[in-house]
Amino acid sequence: MWVEGGGKAESAPNAHGLQLKKKRENPTKLDFGNSSTLTYHKNDMNTIAMSTMDLLLMNLCTLSSDTLTDMSRGSNSTTIQALEYIDTHFDNGTLDELAQLTGYSIAYLSRLLKQNTGLNFKQLLQQRRLQESAYLLESTTLTTEKIIKKIGYENSAYFYRIFEAKYGLSPKEYRIRSGR
Repeated sequence: MWVEGGGKAESAPNAHGLQLKKKRENPTKLDFGNSSTLTYHKNDMNTIAMSTMDLLLMNLCTLSSDTLTDMSRGSNSTTIQALEYIDTHFDNGTLDELAQLTGYSIAYLSRLLKQNTGLNFKQLLQQRRLQESAYLLESTTLTTEKIIKKIGYENSAYFYRIFEAKYGLSPKEYRIRSGR
């Protein structure tokens, strides 16, 4: 128990109306320099700390289970919403914009996408862009440079490198093999 002023614990109630019990052995005194001294016992501090930690842990567990339940209910729809966003905004979509649309944080969306698809936002966006470029190479006569701009890339050297890594062919070879 706490003992104010270094006095005996058998004294009258303190300013807060708490009756102080008898003082235990090996007290520690803290001097605050303004003529007030606080005396406490290590066992009492451990008890207070443990009780506080128990309460905090119980509250955290309750909050976590509620949050996880809410997130599991909405995680599939949020993932679908994110994939639909990528599908329609592959040319200029951003994770920041998706976060604003869904009301979730960027970090949460990143974890959710990775957990549910195995890919992060950037990888999903790149995959969708490459799918669209392959489709356009097969079905249109647009030049590769126009396709690169249309799908949202500004660096054509980067596009050529990732396209070839994904399909094993250059865009020109891909178009020829597709019959266009």
